[in-house]
Amino acid sequence: MDLKNKNVRTALLVVIVATVVFIAGLIMLPSNLILQTDSAGVVTRSAPKLLGLGLPYLLSLFFSFIYVKSPENSTGAHGMFIAFVGIAVNVFVFFFNL
Repeated sequence: MDLKNKNVRTALLVVIVATVVFIAGLIMLPSNLILQTDSAGVVTRSAPKLLGLGLPYLLSLFFSFIYVKSPENSTGAHGMFIAFVGIAVNVFVFFFNL
């Protein structure tokens, strides 16, 4: 892996941040996560911790890999955007559950 390549460094940074957020969530958050509430504040959707944190984490890992493997076309840029979305989803899960 060539760390001098900007795409590889960016993807590695995203993977590290996603991993830190995932591990912090496993340690800090309750066993059932609130994923959605209605306008009255009533929980409408919840999920087990591993599912609620794991899917966005895997999304970030997979699309970081796509970004590294196809940086020369628009698929790579879209992959990095979706990887950032995975991190943002985990941050929102923290917001709803802390």
